[in-house]
Amino acid sequence: MKKIIAVLMTVALLSGCGLIDRFTPTENKEFEEYVLENNEDTQSSENDDSKDKEEKVEKTAEEIKEDYIDEFMSKMTLEEKVGQMFMVAWRKDSNDNGITAVNDLISKDIENIKPGGVILFGENIDTEEQTKEYIKNLQSVSDIPLFMGIDEEGGRVSRLHQSGKINTPNIPTAQYMAENGRPSDAENNMSIIANEIKKLGFNVDFAPVADINTNPENTVIGDRAFGSDTETVSEFVVSAVKGLQKNNVVACVKHFPGHGDTYTDTHNTETFVNHDMARLESCELVPFKSAIENGVDFVMVSHIKVPNVDDSGLPSSLSKSIVTGILRDYLGFEGIVITDALDMGAISEYYTPEEVAKYALDAGVDMFLMPDDTYKMYDYIVNSVKNGEISQKRIDQSVERILNEKYDIGLINIENK
Repeated sequence: MKKIIAVLMTVALLSGCGLIDRFTPTENKEFEEYVLENNEDTQSSENDDSKDKEEKVEKTAEEIKEDYIDEFMSKMTLEEKVGQMFMVAWRKDSNDNGITAVNDLISKDIENIKPGGVILFGENIDTEEQTKEYIKNLQSVSDIPLFMGIDEEGGRVSRLHQSGKINTPNIPTAQYMAENGRPSDAENNMSIIANEIKKLGFNVDFAPVADINTNPENTVIGDRAFGSDTETVSEFVVSAVKGLQKNNVVACVKHFPGHGDTYTDTHNTETFVNHDMARLESCELVPFKSAIENGVDFVMVSHIKVPNVDDSGLPSSLSKSIVTGILRDYLGFEGIVITDALDMGAISEYYTPEEVAKYALDAGVDMFLMPDDTYKMYDYIVNSVKNGEISQKRIDQSVERILNEKYDIGLINIENK
């Protein structure tokens, strides 16, 4: 009502200018409608402004994250984006001594490549204080916070126990857990591992093994697997993933699509699994499917060849049929796909760094673990995007997944922007 009076007073003041002459006594009703219409327009405008403010306030957490990632990526150079796809390692120096601190070579590599992550091995880990300091300094020389990875499965694969100087609990093998306990024991044990590595500065554990140990002669997997029974392995894998991820450590199931029935070792040479898709569906893929349905963040793809499923002749880590066809499309995995170590013989003895980059990108891989020649792969990808052989969109797809995960675990977000 106050606004109507204000409009009437304004009209009265302007009557000397002839505005009121537009309305004769017989048109009073038309005049009243004019005033009310203008008042409604004002109220509508104010309501629109209020609505805009409410919409800004009422953004969901997911929308806030999407906006942040979009803004973050818009400020990244092509070189920075490509760098995020690499997880590198510096294991030993020129004198064959383990590298336990940031040196000039590491600083230069991080400046040049801008990697998305670093993985440490036993030779990089001496004492608790040394490991904390090393990781802290690695993070300090990287513009974008790093994934800090480690293979800490329990049993014989434990980098923390290699020096003998870190006082950390001994976790039994996966096989022992499954034979002598319940799935909840796997969750508890992996929770212990998560907290032990997290306090040192790690945020990614390349565990658990999701392979099914169906071949007694398989020395690569053996007791690292939760057994030979599909259902048992699936239950324990899911629990192990929960134990890591509920403690804000990224879990990575491996070695997709299943390394349990092999005779040779991909560390040394090409390795084959001769099962068809029906067999994989009923056995090897089951634990991975369960882990994906329960929100695992990373899947590591092995270098095994599966000729009765994929006729490309490529190892799984470089195969579009395996990575996109089975892992992405069939199993519905939307997280980060990382290769097994690319300096392993199954890759380095058969493919050039440029071929690895080309095939892996076409396959749908997001991160390259420990390339045999990081610079050659990196330069090939950057130059291929610049000359149009590889699309910028393809790189952005992987980088968005990587940054989303870094946001989710608190490496990058609004608070530490």
